Amino acid sequence: MAAPPLRVAWVGLGNMGSPLAGRVANYVAGQGGTMAVFDLAAQARSAFVAAHGGVAAASVAEACADASVVFLCLPTSAHSKTAALEADASLAAGATVVDVTSGDPEESKAIAAALGRSAYVDLAVSGGPAGAAAGTVSVMVGGAAADVAAVEPLASQFAGKFVHLGGVGAGHAVKAVNNTLNSLHLAAAGEGLVALKKGYGVDPARALAAINAGSGKSLQTEVRLPKEVLTGDFDYGFAVALMKKDVGIGAALVRRHCAGAVALPSVEETLVGAVDRLGPDFDYTGIVKHIEENNGVDLRSAPE
Repeated sequence: MAAPPLRVAWVGLGNMGSPLAGRVANYVAGQGGTMAVFDLAAQARSAFVAAHGGVAAASVAEACADASVVFLCLPTSAHSKTAALEADASLAAGATVVDVTSGDPEESKAIAAALGRSAYVDLAVSGGPAGAAAGTVSVMVGGAAADVAAVEPLASQFAGKFVHLGGVGAGHAVKAVNNTLNSLHLAAAGEGLVALKKGYGVDPARALAAINAGSGKSLQTEVRLPKEVLTGDFDYGFAVALMKKDVGIGAALVRRHCAGAVALPSVEETLVGAVDRLGPDFDYTGIVKHIEENNGVDLRSAPE
């Protein structure tokens, strides 16, 4: 007997969700399957279906009806829990809830325990909207080996690197540390450039040229600062409030499990200040703008 057609659901079509879902939808269609999508914004649903096909559902339950896999790409673990429990009642027996949200690993464990009919996999991604569209994001996965293996063919459609890290919560834990490192690197480099310009009149672009040929370089010095900060674009595509949430999770995790930790937790205060100054929807690269404004320095103006 032939296997039933693949049926997948996707909930959450934001800056990351839409390009990730688009790659999965193209794969599902190529397999002769069906993908249903839901987002609170009706316009997002209709735009997605116009671009990628599939079915625009009016609710989570409708999107998940008889699906074997549902991906959740939502702002917080609280949103994921609400959607996961609604999905659980509609999914096919033995289905899997895949939580792409940058979630709290302890909440991820609680969601998994609360599901009655479905397995749970936390599958966090890093690489931004451009990486999502290109299918090159890093995928950090937690869950039982069989459950992870079942969803890997779908997740591989957007993965440049797919790493199974351990049981439920491990994927979200690594993503939280990843984003805390991201912010720490960006904030530290921003502080250094501000100090160099303010104290010694060093052109930030020239400073980065030297640093990027040396041992202090990072993705932030090589890409984020030149592309988003020195241009004044501040348009990477990830809101500073969401980064603050992720850094809060990462900082708490490190404080709880690494005695004497100071480096990673230190950046949380900078994120709090950036959100207060710039507003929750400003791009996360505004971390550096916040540091600049604290010091009366504009890294985009000509050195004095």
